[in-house]
Amino acid sequence: MLDQLLISKKLYKEGCHQHELGDPISDGVAVSLFQDAIEIYIWTLIKDRGISVGKNSEFTNNLALIAAAGLRIPSQPKLLELNKARVNFKHYGNLPARRDVEKFRNYAQEFLVEACLEHFKVSFSDLSSIKLIRSEEIQEYFNSARSSVNEEQLRPAYESLGKAKFLIFNELSGRLPRFGTKYREHARDFEILRELLLVAVHRIDLNEFKFASFALPTTVRMISGSFQQNHHRTKYSLEEFNRIYDFLLELCLRESL
Repeated sequence: MLDQLLISKKLYKEGCHQHELGDPISDGVAVSLFQDAIEIYIWTLIKDRGISVGKNSEFTNNLALIAAAGLRIPSQPKLLELNKARVNFKHYGNLPARRDVEKFRNYAQEFLVEACLEHFKVSFSDLSSIKLIRSEEIQEYFNSARSSVNEEQLRPAYESLGKAKFLIFNELSGRLPRFGTKYREHARDFEILRELLLVAVHRIDLNEFKFASFALPTTVRMISGSFQQNHHRTKYSLEEFNRIYDFLLELCLRESL
């Protein structure tokens, strides 16, 4: 159930991103994604409650079946309005008005926030893709980073992200053949070469990689298992934290870490 709710949130957030691009086609895509987010949620609720539906049951029919099972659908008239706009764009190529896209964005958010809490006792805003990370240690550092930010403690938040980055790239590095040099003066050159190879092989955004490497403290793991970190800066930004956090989390999930 949690995985499906996270998919729903991902689709909603992608819809918000498309809406923020500001062009008419992106607005149409945003409407489709808002509707897709709700449709995934509806199917998740149907499966969780064991509601019997036909193989090709349509969205409006699914809403009726859920209501017949005694479950309330928040803002149902708004969902039907959004669904109609999605059909107009997806099947007929009719672009939505800009003002309507903002309205549909609010419809989707209102529904998902209220429905998640009512049906699953889950806060939509607290749903996090962190729970999909397989490595418990990496997951722990992402959680620690977010907790520090919530307490307005940016320095320890950056330190936790630095540890997460170290673990992520250490794991990715282990997937490549080892190579090096017996000449100590060339060791750093080989280290840089290996990093660039990692970026290329795993299709990592080079600009985001360089930014994370610059902004986060240099992090190494000692033989004892503890971390040693050196900071390059004295001021930290929440906006930059979110940028690095999203970059590392997306990479972690994409590589199934």
